Amino acid sequence: MQNNKNGNGKRVRTPITTSTPKPTNSKKPKKEAKVTTLLFAGGLAVIAVVLLAVVLIMFGRGKQVTDLSPSAQPEVVQKVADADQVLDAVYLSLFTYGLDKNSIKDKTEVTTDREADLKLLIDPFHIEAIELKQTISEKLTDLGLLVADEDAILASNSKVKLAITFTDPVIIEKPKPNSIAFVIDDCGYSVELAKKLAALPYSLTMAIIPHTKYAKETSKIAKKNGKTVFLHQPMQPESYPKTDPGKGAILLNMPESIIKASIDKNMKNVGNVDGFNNHMCSALTQNKEKMQQVFKYIKKYTTTFVDSYTAQGTVAFDECKAAGFRCGINRKFIDNESDYDYIRSKIIEGTEIAREDGSVIMIGHLREGTVDALAKILPELVEAGYTLVSATELAQK
Repeated sequence: MQNNKNGNGKRVRTPITTSTPKPTNSKKPKKEAKVTTLLFAGGLAVIAVVLLAVVLIMFGRGKQVTDLSPSAQPEVVQKVADADQVLDAVYLSLFTYGLDKNSIKDKTEVTTDREADLKLLIDPFHIEAIELKQTISEKLTDLGLLVADEDAILASNSKVKLAITFTDPVIIEKPKPNSIAFVIDDCGYSVELAKKLAALPYSLTMAIIPHTKYAKETSKIAKKNGKTVFLHQPMQPESYPKTDPGKGAILLNMPESIIKASIDKNMKNVGNVDGFNNHMCSALTQNKEKMQQVFKYIKKYTTTFVDSYTAQGTVAFDECKAAGFRCGINRKFIDNESDYDYIRSKIIEGTEIAREDGSVIMIGHLREGTVDALAKILPELVEAGYTLVSATELAQK
């Protein structure tokens, strides 16, 4: 109550009125929020249940597929290798050992509607035949062929029959005392002189310069007459470029890839060889790196080398040994002068080396004076007790 005065000055009690706040709707939204949350959670639960059911159904179906019998599984069909694939496997095996198709000395192929019958004769050169055989057999087995373990490789499938035989290894016996080997360089320029030299009934080595006019013909002449054939590989001399070593030469500024290409072309030009020696090359034979590259890429053709010894600082012989080749070295040039007496005197000097060391390699050149001198002197050497041999017999590991 509050005391107030009226118009007469009397105090009058008047009730104190307070405003009662109107009820608000603040609690109503909270209830609605709870309901919404419950509905959202319930919806998520329903979705989760549905997803779980879908997963279970899919898993059940997957399990049923997994449980199918093997007969219902999709069949994997393995392709059967044909003749080309089989030959590629053989070539790849050869390449593994630094060999190429030139190692296949004979190849016959008879093809019918049903299968191809292949027969190969392989010369493993310096590679152990048993190692090469194992590698080829493994690659053929990987192709799905049945391989028989015999002296030859016999392999087959429903499309191909393959028989591979290997040439017998070359056995180089220790030379007899007083053995002499003559290497005749610069062959390839004259067919007439090549025939005259090859007709001599003694063991001689004919070194052919590649890309000469009669290189291939000279090689055939030499082989027909039972002579040893060398590639007379041109190499850079110290006087280069004033002195041109010729086509197919290996030069000091050549990258390794060009050296390989040059050797391949030279070998293709001359044909199969028994060994090689250097033509000119007083500069390159003194370079260790380049000689290593030469031996690296020539080994698939031959592993016999004779250092012509055109420079005292040559490293060719040492690098030959390091490469695992059979190596020889020239001890005497016999025809720096072309007259008969000079040639005879140099050959006599060579025979003295043979008596002291047991053997000697001497180098001459395909010139008329040299061929005529040899025709007279060689019979005398044989009569005196010297043995004339191929340069390959005096090249030893």
